[in-house]
Amino acid sequence: MRTNRIGRMLAFCFALLIAVSAVQCSVVSASATGLPEDSWAGGSITATLDTDEQEVTNVTVNAYKLVSVHTAQLDGTNPAVFQPSMPEYTWESGIAGWVRKYYRDYIGAAADGGNPADDSVQEVFSEEKVTDAATLAEFYGKIEAAIMKGDISGLTVKSVTASGEGPAVISNLTMGVYLVTATGGTAVYRPTVAMITPEESNGSWTITENAQVVLKSSPVSLVKTITGVTGSAGAAVSDDHKRAVAGIGDTVSYKLEVDVPEYPSQAISTEFQITDTLAPGLTLVESTVAAQNGTVSILADKITVDMNAGSLTINLDGSTLTPGKGKLVVTYDAQLNASATLGEAGNVNTASLTYSNNPYGAAPATKARAVSDLKTVEDTATVYTFGIDVAKVAKGTKTGLQGAKFELKLKDATEKIGFTGSDSTYTKAAEGTATPTTGTDGKLTLKGLAPGTYKLKETKAPAGYVLSAGETEITIADTDFDGIPDSKEQSTTDTTTTQTTEKDNGLVSITVENTKGFTLPRTGGIGTVLFSMIGIVLMGSGVLLVAVFLRKRFGKTR
Repeated sequence: MRTNRIGRMLAFCFALLIAVSAVQCSVVSASATGLPEDSWAGGSITATLDTDEQEVTNVTVNAYKLVSVHTAQLDGTNPAVFQPSMPEYTWESGIAGWVRKYYRDYIGAAADGGNPADDSVQEVFSEEKVTDAATLAEFYGKIEAAIMKGDISGLTVKSVTASGEGPAVISNLTMGVYLVTATGGTAVYRPTVAMITPEESNGSWTITENAQVVLKSSPVSLVKTITGVTGSAGAAVSDDHKRAVAGIGDTVSYKLEVDVPEYPSQAISTEFQITDTLAPGLTLVESTVAAQNGTVSILADKITVDMNAGSLTINLDGSTLTPGKGKLVVTYDAQLNASATLGEAGNVNTASLTYSNNPYGAAPATKARAVSDLKTVEDTATVYTFGIDVAKVAKGTKTGLQGAKFELKLKDATEKIGFTGSDSTYTKAAEGTATPTTGTDGKLTLKGLAPGTYKLKETKAPAGYVLSAGETEITIADTDFDGIPDSKEQSTTDTTTTQTTEKDNGLVSITVENTKGFTLPRTGGIGTVLFSMIGIVLMGSGVLLVAVFLRKRFGKTR
């Protein structure tokens, strides 16, 4: 008879093991023929959180008791020593009604007249009867959902908080079957089952199956990268694809890769929303937005673009996502515009994923959800752009010269770069027609340039000064992608100017000197006398010739 009981007990354990990731058994205490009453509460559950290398912080591990081991006094007479007795397993009172309502075959007969209810676990709930792992997984998933929604209440529960790399240990548990769940942290955890049961061997009852379980999880992460930049010849992307250098008007291509959590089939809270907010210096190209989960394209009605706010939102609340079929991938292009920030502050795109960390939390449509049920992860990518700061001064002084006009070209290019602007500040623009001109302080700023080597040429000199000859070569480089131009000595073919260079907030600064115009020196002294004497000689010669001519003519007449 005892052998049959043990066989049924083990069969029941094996059925439960179908839904458990891993269970190890170890002896806690033993007695010759039974266990003291207090020893039946000597079990524990060690839960390892499988987080796929994600950090475990403030995760609450709960053990809800579902099934008890039925015991009686040894031989019915010893008040200090107990042994298992029929029925071996009974559903806890807090869950018995729910099991009777939804899984009638798993529980004994209901109360009938004056007879007490039979809450025993039925043999139909055994390895021989329940052979489908999916059936068990659905059963325990429904139990977790009912607990979280309040449909099952009054269960005995013990909880511990797990932080760090070590497992969570729940101690001082009575024998029975437990539903183990985890909430908090960043991952979405799936429930599992643990058992603490007795076993008879060689005339002794021992507590075995102190449970070692693994709580599987669906890690959630979001990674934002820059896949390419087109436009300026000097535009480039860093090796980690988190940073890029570009010029105004260039097109930047972005990609978001998002893990899709595996929510239980009974989950009632599956909020999942991606928001990508662009910097003011970036304009979203709406027609390029695309999202795909594995091989499934996300419908356009799930994607919202707000051009005024410069944001992209993909709301997949309640949608059917496909975990295990690849990440959710979002791609789009944005164009660097005239509002772009120069230098190391950069133009930062921030993408965020807000998702439900508790699949059984309150649904938004029914009541307010606890803030702790929602988690947010973020990632950024940054685009840097640069400029040239020109100081036009009188040679040998620091006096700024107003009104000098310039044009800028890429080295070896024939077409000048277009600019818009006025008052000494100009921004790169494909169709720009403004002529960059120094202001009252002699300063000129040219914004929105990608790395590269440029030629700066003066096309009109300040009033009273000589037009510079040749061209000034200016190199912008940022090999470490930090928004700060690399130090580099500049060269010039302009022999009428001198220059110095320095870097400041994304600007390569140069100082160009101009010389004043001049006139030839005035003549005087001996030069004047010489010219006067020559004039007198010429005049005298003319008078003498006239006199000789008249004398000869009138002399013959007489």
